[in-house]
Amino acid sequence: MRTITCSHPRCSRYHQPMPSDICTACSKPTRLAEITEVEEENLFDVAYTTQYQVPVLRIEMNLELAEPLQEYANKLKQQIENQFGNEIPSELTPLFQTEPADLALHSICHQIGISVPLLVLSDRQDLNSYCETEKNRVNTLKTIAYFFDTTDGGNGTCEELFDRFEAFAVRAAQLVEACNCQYGCPRCLTDARCPQDNQALNKALGLFLLQSISDESEYF
Repeated sequence: MRTITCSHPRCSRYHQPMPSDICTACSKPTRLAEITEVEEENLFDVAYTTQYQVPVLRIEMNLELAEPLQEYANKLKQQIENQFGNEIPSELTPLFQTEPADLALHSICHQIGISVPLLVLSDRQDLNSYCETEKNRVNTLKTIAYFFDTTDGGNGTCEELFDRFEAFAVRAAQLVEACNCQYGCPRCLTDARCPQDNQALNKALGLFLLQSISDESEYF
């Protein structure tokens, strides 16, 4: 169908109907375009998979981080409700539906990944990440993140991240602060390769956690 939409391929709202002249995700102008809607989806009985061996960096958060994350999330929610009332933009609804730790950790995985080429001779696509929940965790928060190289045998990016994790976090925070988008865009948050389809992200909560890594590193 033909409708107003965002025409920037790396935007999280790419080719989704948009009611305004400016994309609410990437702040770029929208335009009239032909978009495709899925009418029917067929799934294979056995999923197609690929396997390879690479170094993996596992990130856990101490239980003490839950309280400051929740307090900051509550502050953000109050600001959003004061500004938008009941008409909250879709980019901000995860803040009201998802645990702050899930949002924050998933967000910094993207933000740190974006900062990789700024610190090492590497490409943004040399590193990827994945978040999951382990319900039986006792001494840390249940949300766990994994960084991994995207080439068989590794390319050195994950090892560099392990050695200089705080430096990557600081650089990522600077990148996020310098981006003038409202809620997150491909320059500071979203990633077209995200295994979780860019769901459960929040620019501000990610920035809060990035800053906490250098200020309160005992949380990790």
